[in-house]
Order: sequence, then C-alpha cells, then structure tokens
Amino acid sequence: MPNEIMISFMEDNWNLEKQFITGFRDLDNYIKKVKTGSLITIGGRPAMGKTEFALSIFNNLLADNKKVMYLNLDLSKEYFINRLVANKTNLPIKYILDRSIKNKENTDWEYIATDLFFYDDKKFKVLNEYNMTIEEFERKINNNRDIDIVIVDYIQLLKNTNEDFDIIHELKRMAIEKDIIIIVLSQISRRVEHRNDHRPMLADLKTFCFDSFDSRKQT
Repeated sequence: MPNEIMISFMEDNWNLEKQFITGFRDLDNYIKKVKTGSLITIGGRPAMGKTEFALSIFNNLLADNKKVMYLNLDLSKEYFINRLVANKTNLPIKYILDRSIKNKENTDWEYIATDLFFYDDKKFKVLNEYNMTIEEFERKINNNRDIDIVIVDYIQLLKNTNEDFDIIHELKRMAIEKDIIIIVLSQISRRVEHRNDHRPMLADLKTFCFDSFDSRKQT
C-alpha cells in the first residue's frame, strides 16, 4: 500500500496532461493547477460576463492543446458563434452583430479570417442544445471519450428528470469516473445585490442552485 500511495501521488502531481490552467495569471496563481476529477463552478448574476469569461477560458485551453467540449444551453447557435468570434478577435460583439465591422477603422476581414484559422488544428466540440437532461449529457460525454474538459453554460438549464439525483453530485461523479474536468456556469442568488459590497458568498451559489432545481420539480 505505501508504494501504491507514492506512485499515485507522483502520477497525479507530475502528469501535466491531467492538469489545466485558465490562462488568467492571477487566477491560476490563486487556484494553482486544476486536475481531472474536478468540478468547477463559475457563478454570477445575469449579464455579469460569465459566458465571456468561459469563452476566454475555452480559447486559452485550446491554445494549450487541451481537448474541450463546450455545451451551450443558453444561446442560439448563430449568436454563440458570433460571441466566440468576438472573443477570439477582441472585437466588440456589436460590430459583429450589426455587421458594421467592415466600417470600423483599421478592421481587416482578412486579418480576422486568419485569426480564426486558430481553430483549424484544435480538437474541440461545441454542442448547441436545449432542454438537455443530465442523462443525455452523460451520453454525450461517453460518446466523446477523447475530451479532457467540458464547459456547461449554464447549469440551471441542464434538466434533472430524476428526483433521486442531486445534479451537483452527478456532475462530480462524472468528472471522477470519466477522469475529466467539468466547468459549469451558474446564476447566483439576487440577495448579493442587497449587500453593500455586492461580494458573493458560497451560500449564494448553493441556495440559488438548489432552489432552482427544487422549483422545477414542483412545476
């Protein structure tokens, strides 16, 4: 047993393929490297930039040659692609949506197209779904065994059809069993808006998650 513990420790801490960084230096210094089996939650109120942050992490992971699946439950396919292009090219989304990009000073479509070739040799999958259940989500993961990291945008839109399931525990189980990292975006309780410093706490995330799922079971 002592030898097994030592071998496991060495493998976990020196296997860089099983770790990832977000690409945000201060955040990475704070959380260190995240390993497979982890479930990470990015929480915030609506329109606070959760999706934009997740898209930045998505692009940073691809640049680090990670294999990523992005499950988009919230946006139309077209709007999601526009958001992804805006994030990669550092252009305001409004210029892309109203096609005024061609009139923007110093904007070069050829340059933008070249920038988007970044995706050509990357291994990733984007799923634009609606009303996906937790069981369907697991089947998607099973059908994409070469994926390292999954991003879910966002958790309240992932349907739980089994009252015996705790969706948070189910996602954690999947991360461990399938040896991957799962990142979920989540809304948080609006009570954070009534604090003087608006600083969120873990209780805001937990309360909102479980209240949302419980209300769905009752409807």
